[in-house]
Amino acid sequence: MHAALEEHEEGTAYHEAGHAVIGFLIGRPPLSTTIIPDGSGAVGKTEFENGCPESFKSAFNQSRKKQRRVEVMVVTQVAGCLAQSIKFPERPRDPGDDMDEHLARGLVMERSWQDIDIYLANARAQASALLNEHWPWVEAVAKALIERKTLTGDEVLALRP
Repeated sequence: MHAALEEHEEGTAYHEAGHAVIGFLIGRPPLSTTIIPDGSGAVGKTEFENGCPESFKSAFNQSRKKQRRVEVMVVTQVAGCLAQSIKFPERPRDPGDDMDEHLARGLVMERSWQDIDIYLANARAQASALLNEHWPWVEAVAKALIERKTLTGDEVLALRP
């Protein structure tokens, strides 16, 4: 495999491993994760159960349970870029970063929280602390993704040290 392609695949593996591991750690276990491009521009994907039930969309800010659900989704979303940056601190920003940022901002804006940047900074801090604390698990998942390309949620969980 060409060196640039290997590096790109490895970056994608760490990115998706970040989403998957954080999902388990904060109560949003993934159904699967893959580093196989889907043809739409995404070079990897971690799939979770549906994000928010339709019943959560009205009066969203009135319930702490509903707010917590969005918080979990945002922290999970920002974890991919962070994991990739922990592994490759000098890497340039890429389209996966932009997509995750866009989705996280959309979740926060949709819920009318006032200071989006502070909210996202707090989500990044939480995700970063968890990633660093559980880095051996992130590495195990990334290495398994490089080897097998796709993992089920159960396979991700089985790699937890």
